[in-house]
Amino acid sequence: MTTDACWSAVPPSGTSATQKDWLTRPGSLTKLLATLGELRLVVILEKPSPPWKEDLDFLNAAPEDRFWIREVLLLVDGEPCVFGHTVVSLDDSEGAWRSLRDLGDRPLAELLYRDTEVIRSALTSAEMESSHPMAERVCEVVSRGRALSNGRLLARRSIFRRSSRPLLVVECMLPELWRRADMRA
Repeated sequence: MTTDACWSAVPPSGTSATQKDWLTRPGSLTKLLATLGELRLVVILEKPSPPWKEDLDFLNAAPEDRFWIREVLLLVDGEPCVFGHTVVSLDDSEGAWRSLRDLGDRPLAELLYRDTEVIRSALTSAEMESSHPMAERVCEVVSRGRALSNGRLLARRSIFRRSSRPLLVVECMLPELWRRADMRA
């Protein structure tokens, strides 16, 4: 069994109009989240670490390469709505993307959308099966190892480039986000 998701420019089948909008909308997800309530970012992990195989494949990187991983949880009114996973080569985290290490509890959007040199690839999205490393990590972080029983885990990803150096951003949207977005729609 593969743990890779089926990423596509077209959102997964069965997604609602609201989900499609959130999965495909360009720009800052953080800014969009702030329209739903009081936004807070919690850094879960920030250190040199091996990425998932799927991340390596998407970045066209070798398994022996070294990476800096940043994982965050975005809360709206205290409720987890998005799990963020960022991957950059360790060398680039000390070079073209060194400001990533200085973000602390500030959102990555501050770095990505204020720099005119940063270019974003097209967005792709997928549904995270329970065996996918991201789904397992979300369950570990959000529900203390228990499976999330109240909805689908949908994610979007893209690569940002600064001075041609790639930074992978994956945003996994949690069931609470869909509940709030549907109430607002």
